[in-house]
Amino acid sequence: KAIRAANTEGKDWKSELNTFSLNYRATAHCTTGKSPAVLLFGREIRTKLASLNTSRWPASTSPVVDPAILERDRCQKAKMEKYANEKRRAAPSNIKRGDKVLLKQERKNKLSTKYDPDPYIVVGTKGTSLLIKRRAEPEIMRNSSAVRKLPPEGTDSHPHEAKRKPDQVVDTTAKPRPQRERKPPEYLGYEK
Repeated sequence: KAIRAANTEGKDWKSELNTFSLNYRATAHCTTGKSPAVLLFGREIRTKLASLNTSRWPASTSPVVDPAILERDRCQKAKMEKYANEKRRAAPSNIKRGDKVLLKQERKNKLSTKYDPDPYIVVGTKGTSLLIKRRAEPEIMRNSSAVRKLPPEGTDSHPHEAKRKPDQVVDTTAKPRPQRERKPPEYLGYEK
């Protein structure tokens, strides 16, 4: 953005980029509450703007190990992580070792399914990655977002579907669509 503005104003973009970098490094960051220069060098750098905050780091204190900055940084990162997880609806994976899963496959045509119908078994987990295997095929590593857990045997895959007895007969004939009442026009002299 600074380069674009310098180009529009007809200034040398390299010197404008240096000015922008200096101002960025002298400005306090919202997460840490301190400027990058203070965290790196332990002191404020001189800029052309007058500074209201005249406090300096003590010479004996290292800016990197200041516990207040580290605590604020940790709190801000936790807040950002919580917000991002809520926004993405992220949840911990419930896939464990020994579970049967379906692997996402590339759709070759309109009729191909999103997941490979032949299930894999989870051999191991490492973070969000799963090591899965199927019969005589080699083990493969996939992210947990590329697999879907199969429900255990004997559970109903469609819990909202209405239960019916096998001897009940379901009427599958199509009902006729409603039709309008047809009358001959009056101006032709037809009688009812």
